Amino acid sequence: MRDRQDPLDITVEAFVELYRMPQDVFLLLVDCLQPYARRCVSPRASPFHLRLLCALFYYATGSYQEHTGSNAHHLLSQAAVCNAIEEVTNALNHPTILTTFVRFPATHIERAASIEVSSRLGLPGVLGLIDGTLVPIFPPRRPNQHYYNRKRFTSLNVMIVCDTNLKILTLDARYPGSSHDAWVYQNNPIRAAMQRANQEEDRHCWLLGDSGYPLEPWLMTPLPDAPRGTPEYNYTKVHCQCRNPVERCIGVLKSRWRCLFLPIHYSPVKSGRIVNACAVLHNLMTSLRVAVPPNYHLHQDGPDPENILNPDVVVRLPPHLHREADENLAYLVQHAHWLRNQ
Repeated sequence: MRDRQDPLDITVEAFVELYRMPQDVFLLLVDCLQPYARRCVSPRASPFHLRLLCALFYYATGSYQEHTGSNAHHLLSQAAVCNAIEEVTNALNHPTILTTFVRFPATHIERAASIEVSSRLGLPGVLGLIDGTLVPIFPPRRPNQHYYNRKRFTSLNVMIVCDTNLKILTLDARYPGSSHDAWVYQNNPIRAAMQRANQEEDRHCWLLGDSGYPLEPWLMTPLPDAPRGTPEYNYTKVHCQCRNPVERCIGVLKSRWRCLFLPIHYSPVKSGRIVNACAVLHNLMTSLRVAVPPNYHLHQDGPDPENILNPDVVVRLPPHLHREADENLAYLVQHAHWLRNQ
């Protein structure tokens, strides 16, 4: 007979179904977050591990607060659930926690390790993979027209950069759904960081992005209109294969934390902080090799032919950077063509 007073006293399979992680990972998370949690002095306050379970259940299901609190493993009022979600979200967004688990490679050694892993997919010099995804949110207070995306629902446009191991290197969940992927990227510090990295590395490095991003010396994009059998066509094929992990990363993220797949019933600012919290949890579980959900492909973003580059949102490059971008692209085209012919 299990102890009904102990929410951890259930099978590992049942615990993962409810909270997306096994008990040992949960206890590690408790120790990690407790120093950044709100200190409760009331003797009637629920313990922190119970509040954390409540927040994890919300992230995993996207349920309403009342339904989350009525779960048999953490019987809490709606107000207590609201406070628990806010407390845990704030703890996961604490600068110490956020920069520990979501960190872009900043040194030569870190970049070299990431590039070496990515090179196994076929293209050299790949530091990360970039893509945007729409996270639905409840329509905020008017005026809210900026939050309506091209698919006609309110959302945030979240930029995600990951590596080939599905680890999120950086993300940006600040912008409304109508923002173009290229605009989000060009207003994020990652662009300046990639420019510095491209200058510091002897053999230049770059991100791989889809057709919604501009071609830059540190950002390589496909050539979708290339005729079949040409080097440019082979490059695009290899490029798409190498960029596939970022699409899988988004699918795994939304499959584990279904609150990102369903509309988030909070303000845009708080919704963005919830996205950050889920990214921290995703990286923790990725680093500990927790199994990904078997149906994650159902939550991947489908093909979007409307996601093409908008010249009006692109920052124009100086001529010398244009030439450098073309030279880097030509180098990758020849490498991919050679690779496809082996």
